[in-house]
Amino acid sequence: KWKQLNTEYNVSAMKFLQTEDYETALDLLNRAKQLITADVKFGEQDDRRKLLAITYNNMSCIYKRRGLLKTALSLAKKALQLETESTKADNPACTHLNLCAI
Repeated sequence: KWKQLNTEYNVSAMKFLQTEDYETALDLLNRAKQLITADVKFGEQDDRRKLLAITYNNMSCIYKRRGLLKTALSLAKKALQLETESTKADNPACTHLNLCAI
């Protein structure tokens, strides 16, 4: 269930990004991040790395859109690092594209 909730937070956040409601989008992504980084660890470490990478990647999109490029770049780099450490990361190319766009 925690993976599904994390995914729903990320998907909803990207919908709010499209409507330029950045505060709500970041709130949802911070909730997704808290699910993964809480003291109580759910699931396998690789699953957590993959989902945290997705969350950081989505956060970088928001900060890029707001013109906060250093923050966006930092988050995209964190996402890429997590993806290289995870055997379950299925789309690191997306993170590379985000890095290029920043």
